[in-house]
Formats: sequence, C-alpha cells, structure tokens
Amino acid sequence: MFQVSQQGTIDVIYGNDPLTEPNLSELNHVFEETLKHVPPRIVLNMADIPLMDSAGLEWTLDATERCALMGGRLQIAAANPLCRDILRITGVGEQFETFVDVRSAARSFAR
Repeated sequence: MFQVSQQGTIDVIYGNDPLTEPNLSELNHVFEETLKHVPPRIVLNMADIPLMDSAGLEWTLDATERCALMGGRLQIAAANPLCRDILRITGVGEQFETFVDVRSAARSFAR
C-alpha cells in the first residue's frame, strides 16, 4: 500500500509493497495526487519497499521525467541495500539523486 504525507512543502510517498508491476497502478494513483502541487517536489521513501523490478525502474524514470517537465524533482530516499544495488547495476540510479533518509532528501530541495 502506498500513501503520501507532507513534510513542509514536500510530498513524501511511502509504502511497503514492492515496486513491481502489480503494485504500480496504486503507486501511480498516489503519484498523480502529488503532481497537483506545482512544481512537484517529491521524495519516494523506499525504507520499507523490499524490492523493485524492471517495471518499477521504468516507473521511477517516467516519474522523474514528468516531475522535471513540470519544473520539479523526484528524489529517492532510504532505499535498502538490494534496491540500491538494483538502481546502481542498471544505471537507473544515475538519473536522479538518492539520499540516505527522507530528511536529507527533503532538505535537498532548498538548494
């Protein structure tokens, strides 16, 4: 299940389901709600997300691009070692900034 919370003017998306094809429609629904805030300033908190597959990787790239087109950004925070490895090995992690926790990801928007 995915949800969104506010940290100041930042939308933080969090959940505990894998970023895999069966879960992406729910994630996308939550993501679409965050795009109402222009420019979108979104942190994807991956602390409790156990796994991501190619569909999840593609979703992160698409979400990053949509945010950029609206003048905003998507940041990744607190990915577990497996998800960090998946992002690194595939090269997808080079497309956006990743942070060790939500606080540092949210602070990055002030730069």
